[in-house]
Amino acid sequence: MINLIAFVTLQAGWLNDLTEYIRKQVERLWNAIVEFFRDLVLYAIEQVLDLAAHALEKLPVPEFMTEYKLGTLFANAGPTIAWFVNIFKIPECMTVVSLGIVFFITRKILTLGKW
Repeated sequence: MINLIAFVTLQAGWLNDLTEYIRKQVERLWNAIVEFFRDLVLYAIEQVLDLAAHALEKLPVPEFMTEYKLGTLFANAGPTIAWFVNIFKIPECMTVVSLGIVFFITRKILTLGKW
């Protein structure tokens, strides 16, 4: 009886090998499909962000930003305004405010508006 069970197991071993081989191939195919769609999503996001960056680069600078400069406006304002600008450190304040605005806009773009 034991010889018969060993014989059947020996003969049926090829079937287990075949099913294991097919299972591994199907698993590899599934992993390849999953990776393909992950890469497809990343590619789509990259293309959308490149398109947005290209659109932002094509926007013209408004005239009011090129006409006047803050330094020339404060220089023509007179010595009293120059004293206030110096005491209140307006250039440094404007630098910090612009840094905050750039950080805010960058965070909105990178998180796609979530934060």
